[in-house]
Amino acid sequence: MKKVLALAPLPPPYSGPEISSEILFSRPLDRVRVELINISVKRGKSDRGFLTAGALARYSRIYLSYLLRLMLGRPDGIYLPITATRMGWIRDLSILYPAHILGKKTILHMRGGHFHFFYRMLDGAFRKRVRGALARASVIIVQSPSLMRQFDGIVSLEKLRILPNPYPPDFERIEFRRDRIRVLFVGLFSAAKGYHDLVDVAREILRWREDVEFVFLGTPIRGEKNIFYNQLTGEPIPWRPFVRLQHPGARYIASAYGRQKLRLYEECSIFVLPSYSEGFSMAVLEGMVSACAVITSKVGAMVDIIEHGRTGVLINPGDRKSLREWLVRLIEDEKLRREMGMRAREYALRHFSPEKVRRQMEEIFLEALSQS
Repeated sequence: MKKVLALAPLPPPYSGPEISSEILFSRPLDRVRVELINISVKRGKSDRGFLTAGALARYSRIYLSYLLRLMLGRPDGIYLPITATRMGWIRDLSILYPAHILGKKTILHMRGGHFHFFYRMLDGAFRKRVRGALARASVIIVQSPSLMRQFDGIVSLEKLRILPNPYPPDFERIEFRRDRIRVLFVGLFSAAKGYHDLVDVAREILRWREDVEFVFLGTPIRGEKNIFYNQLTGEPIPWRPFVRLQHPGARYIASAYGRQKLRLYEECSIFVLPSYSEGFSMAVLEGMVSACAVITSKVGAMVDIIEHGRTGVLINPGDRKSLREWLVRLIEDEKLRREMGMRAREYALRHFSPEKVRRQMEEIFLEALSQS
């Protein structure tokens, strides 16, 4: 049986990469033995990208454990989610170099959607190191067909494989509790996630619809350390400080896990995430499998998993006019939002079940480890 040493982030924090990794590695694979190392060094989503003494100390322990397992455990290859930040790639290169020296296969997993912007900004020497690590990889995983384009001209198309996110298994047993119209946003309260766009639109809608409630699940961010560009246009995303929507129809929740989080999706019939850049949003997938009518942006995997007007709504990043028009339409048309939500749920259940995605991951692992 082939053996993979997987370095993956696990909760906390409870964000997309951590939740997805927890689902993917929650059970043993049938034909590949996976030894897992948790590489999370931060406890909160808002702390990401900020270098602290505590994070360095935790990473030092993780790295020592990795080296020992790499040399003594004799894995056939390693699995590593890669990033699109300079600090992240310093970490990634420190992990990949020993594996390459020992002749191990490397399986890289890009969860974001803006690698090409990051790559263009690198200086020549660092870009050469990144490109070399990508060239030596056996396989590079992306999360949907559209996300393959971020590697155009950087790596060969033959090296890329597609692995979508799985939805959390608890969402299969959802119970609808939709006694009023609720609109749900899940994510960091940052400009890159479109939070400010939604707040501005919600403020207008709440002036004339007192029966609507906007629910914001997430936390403010001190400063953007990951997403800097509009994924469609390449334009910089200006930083905006957190602003709270002050209205009786706005509810803020700092954190919700497990049954508490599922309950929020059960209560909300519309889900909105108007991001400027995404990979494969776990929050959008949760909205779909919860039978919410989803409004999101034409970025990342969203254009591959949502059929506009049928299983959800796709708008351009920053298009507040379309965001408002579609929100009003879904609020006023109960039949439309119910049918759109049910079609989205059926699609998600069919394509993104944990077992189906886990089998796809196993096939990718076997292919990579069998390469000569």
